[in-house]
Amino acid sequence: MNIKETIKEQFNRKSFRLGGYSALISIIVIAIAVFAVMSVDSLSSKYTKPDMTSTSLYSLSEESINIARSADKDVTIYMLAQAGSEDRLTQNIIEKYAGYNDKIKVELKDPVVFPNFAKQYTSESIKNNSLIITCGEKSRYIPSTDIYKTTMDYSTYAQNTEFDAENQITSALSFVISDDLPKIYYTSGHGETALSSGTSSDIEKQNINTEEISLLTASAVPEDADLILINNPQSDISAGEKDMLLSYLKAGGSLILISGYNGVDMPVLNELMSNYGVERENKLVCEGNANMSISGYNYFLVPNMESTTITEPLINEKYAVLLPLAHPIKTIDNTDSSATVLKILNTSASAYAKSDAESLENPEKQEGDEEGRYTVGVSITDKTDNGEAKIVWISSAQLLDDNINQMVAGGNRDLFLNAVNWICEREESIAIHAKSLQSEILTLPTGVRNMWSIIIVFIIPILFIAAGIYVLYRRKINKNS
Repeated sequence: MNIKETIKEQFNRKSFRLGGYSALISIIVIAIAVFAVMSVDSLSSKYTKPDMTSTSLYSLSEESINIARSADKDVTIYMLAQAGSEDRLTQNIIEKYAGYNDKIKVELKDPVVFPNFAKQYTSESIKNNSLIITCGEKSRYIPSTDIYKTTMDYSTYAQNTEFDAENQITSALSFVISDDLPKIYYTSGHGETALSSGTSSDIEKQNINTEEISLLTASAVPEDADLILINNPQSDISAGEKDMLLSYLKAGGSLILISGYNGVDMPVLNELMSNYGVERENKLVCEGNANMSISGYNYFLVPNMESTTITEPLINEKYAVLLPLAHPIKTIDNTDSSATVLKILNTSASAYAKSDAESLENPEKQEGDEEGRYTVGVSITDKTDNGEAKIVWISSAQLLDDNINQMVAGGNRDLFLNAVNWICEREESIAIHAKSLQSEILTLPTGVRNMWSIIIVFIIPILFIAAGIYVLYRRKINKNS
């Protein structure tokens, strides 16, 4: 037999054919695996990195997703970090944004390699793992100190580190892709409460411009005013201011009025609001239902929220609002008014109103105090020839106080921002809360801990040993038979 026939015989053997089939199948399986790995690697991180954390630390909220998807211009998110020291948590979040819109790109810029890159966008000192978000000529710088925030829990005096990247990035993204930003004028001249640092910061994150105005010295409400804010005036407005505001509202303007009980009559303000079917009663509202006020302070109301565009997000997320020093907002009959009034915040039927200025010293119900369900928040719409006037009136002297807001985990601020965005007709508000990085400790009762110790240390090993003995026994019986 020659060599040619020997080789042919080897190829025709069954063992060779089986080996060839096995090799071919192996090659196909390897090719499929390589293709699968390459395909998965090319997928967005939103598909390849599932979020298993209880606080959704690695996920974007529906608000952020909608804003990311709405970007119709090219956006670049620059991460300023030295090579090898990138913050993985921040990097993962910005990749999520890019995963929802092809127009959003992510680039890493090493400040050592590109020392002058950030100077074209900010004059601030650059910190490692900071971000710059750009779109055309608009940009915003987010320092890493705004991404990781440290707060104090005054109940335990322990520091808590929070991850606020989503809030900061979504706000910056909305800013750079927006063509027109609303403007709020907040009034002064009547002892109004100044906007707190927290309120000002949150308004800025909504990408809304603010400016102070005194209507006493103005000739008219500015034409670029999307909204007038009157925050807890301590004295009445003048007749001239009333006429100015009324003209502005009849032209389709908008107003947010925040007013609390202070014992001062305000007939001119009431005259303005009576055009829209509501008035202020100069009384302090106290809650008779202990479940709807702060313990020991029945004039710190936790009202019921009616489902409206403004309140629905808070209801869905089970947030509460806290209204200290509220007065009743009374609905009146005004045949000349075409306004629609919606009651959005109400007390229980056990609430009562006190008319004496010394109520804080004796807030308990006295003879003559009228009991009933009181309205402490309304939204109003009124169609005019020049558009639609919108008004939100919330009764609380400290609605926008940072400390009061903290007591309800940001609920008050969310209510205010929802009202602003409803008035400005913005589809997506930015009310995203920072996420705690504190590790949650699983604490088990002693009995439960002992039970699991016995199961893990004794019962499970015994079951495995018993299973092994049974298998050996069966094999021995089968061998003997």
